[in-house]
Amino acid sequence: MTTTTTATTDLTCTIDATQLREAMSRLARIVPGNSPKPALQCVRIEARDGAARLTTTDQELAATATIRACEIHEPGTVLVNARRFADIAAKVFAPTIDLRGDGDGLKVTAGTSEFKLHGMPASDYPSTPEVDTDPLMSLDADLLVRAFAQTLPSVSREASRYAIAGVAMFKNGNGCDVVTTDGRRLSLVGLNETLDRNSLLIPTKAAQFVAHVAEGVTVIRADDGRVRFTCDDWTVTTAQIEGNFPPYKDVMPKDATTTVEVEVDQLRAALDQAALMTSEESRGVRFDFPGNCAGGTITLTSRAPELGDATARCECGRVTGDGLAIGLNPAFVASVLKVCTCETVRIEMTAPNKPALFIDGDFRCVVMPVNLQ
Repeated sequence: MTTTTTATTDLTCTIDATQLREAMSRLARIVPGNSPKPALQCVRIEARDGAARLTTTDQELAATATIRACEIHEPGTVLVNARRFADIAAKVFAPTIDLRGDGDGLKVTAGTSEFKLHGMPASDYPSTPEVDTDPLMSLDADLLVRAFAQTLPSVSREASRYAIAGVAMFKNGNGCDVVTTDGRRLSLVGLNETLDRNSLLIPTKAAQFVAHVAEGVTVIRADDGRVRFTCDDWTVTTAQIEGNFPPYKDVMPKDATTTVEVEVDQLRAALDQAALMTSEESRGVRFDFPGNCAGGTITLTSRAPELGDATARCECGRVTGDGLAIGLNPAFVASVLKVCTCETVRIEMTAPNKPALFIDGDFRCVVMPVNLQ
């Protein structure tokens, strides 16, 4: 079943300027830069039933913002250029904006300023497929936003690796694992909420958009081809990724022989300094961890033949196991530390040629070692 696209373009309404500005700043991100279909460059504005509903789509991802701070004088639908409409909403400073549609386009009035946007027939706009299945999951939006924010840095950017070019959600007993990987690192957040389906594969663009707009309670639905996220004033529908996500549990290190606890801010500062002497040819930073102790010093060193070398140190807490030296990509470690929510991160290792596991609450990130030779 699909939604019906209204052919009429007549509408008259007064809408809160702040809410319109915020909604359009987000909706404009979906609009494709170039498209052979002019309608995809537009936002569909529908005013009826006490609210204005604004929709943009690139035919893979569609989002609708509902603005209830709206007084409708005449219900109807218009289709106008999305980026230009967003620019107008961003530049005017009146508390409300009046919209008046007619057969030719949309007149926008804000205070003493007036604009006329040429329109297109509303019937030209592609319909958004409905996802009418039972909910797969309902959870606090803050949990979902955090899970996406912590895992998105590890998404693959390689177009050829389509199956891992997004965020995977897997049922795990009574919980759900949110997972991403690019082959050199893997990020996982374990949620206590149950996913009533074995797995979902969500494109990166959709996950990024949901992370920006989700509020309140988020309900997730899916059919064979699409996933829908519904929260307070937003509905986001996306095509699912086709393909098989790799067996992520096999990648998680087990039986660590060395465990270190260190303050996130201290490690980040030392890493920033050591990374100054890395280059495209020499990307690794050597981490020297002390052996069994109640507290010690981690030494970070880097060397780039054409630049020089650097040594930085930071204090750490309890260390369990033998001392160990390992080479890691500083950009990968920095991306982990950036999304940590605890003051202290735990690092688990088994050998210099085995991956390191960073643990921050229910967030885990596996980082593959690099050869420092």
